Amino acid sequence: MSAIRFLPESGFVAVPWKNGLGTTADIAREPASGAAFVWRLSLATIDREAAFSPYPGHDRTFFVVAGGGVELEFADGETMVSRRPGEMLRFEGERGCIGRPLAGATRDFNVITRRDAARHAVSVMALDSAGERIAAAADRSFVVALEG
Repeated sequence: MSAIRFLPESGFVAVPWKNGLGTTADIAREPASGAAFVWRLSLATIDREAAFSPYPGHDRTFFVVAGGGVELEFADGETMVSRRPGEMLRFEGERGCIGRPLAGATRDFNVITRRDAARHAVSVMALDSAGERIAAAADRSFVVALEG
């Protein structure tokens, strides 16, 4: 049986974005410190238009947790929008983009994995009062409670 660890928000580590235009709170990552990582789960606040840090060779999943939504505009002209909690955007880390809050600051959940070493899947679910069982889908699974 796998070990279960509780990671309270008070233990998240605030780190500056690679481009210096904001900060993110690392929830968990491998390895636990250093500039490079195989995978990372984090929460970030976007309170103004800013370029996203590039992560060549990585895959990203991003969605709004709280706030009025975010538009991502990529260098190739494509735009993606996450307006509601759980509305996921998936993209390659090497794609340059600008993030714009749509209606005030947002809090956003991010998963980034290095493509040659790991893969990730993200699911958003609501648990009813009876509680649902969550089956681990990989060798490492995380459950992030966004409310309560």
